[in-house]
Amino acid sequence: LPKVTFDVAQSITKEYSSPRSLFEAYKKSDNKNQMLADIPIIKTGPLSKSRRVGPELSRKIATLMSSTNSNDLL
Repeated sequence: LPKVTFDVAQSITKEYSSPRSLFEAYKKSDNKNQMLADIPIIKTGPLSKSRRVGPELSRKIATLMSSTNSNDLL
């Protein structure tokens, strides 16, 4: 996905070790669009600051993982 940097991907995989575990979590979640929003991003480097995945990227990943419509836009 666009805007998914290595730091963001690493932070999500720290919480969900595989696409399967993420998919299973989406199946159980009541709020799929916000499920990843509060995951802190593990930032590397000297200019690191505290950030979170955020609601927009969380919604896009939820759409990618749970959509059954091939015409859905991310």
